[in-house]
Amino acid sequence: MRARDQVLIAELHTHPPGAGSQNEVDAAHPAATYTGFLSIVVPDFAYPYLHDIRHCYVYAYTAKGTWTELTANEIERKFTIEESLALVPLR
Repeated sequence: MRARDQVLIAELHTHPPGAGSQNEVDAAHPAATYTGFLSIVVPDFAYPYLHDIRHCYVYAYTAKGTWTELTANEIERKFTIEESLALVPLR
């Protein structure tokens, strides 16, 4: 990524039913450790809320191994969800 002048902004994974949010292993071993890096945990193997990130656990890395969990309102302000289907008119 560095060779292409790219930056990893988030990691995303899912947990099985009942496993809940970010655990100690997730928090201690993120893909990146810079302020603002996001870790997204989709609960229950993404069923049935994969379409709405507000039902996920979203964390922002702060510093020295600490994270802040974003509220549903903060998630909504930070992410733009676009429709997965784009209609293209035929000529």
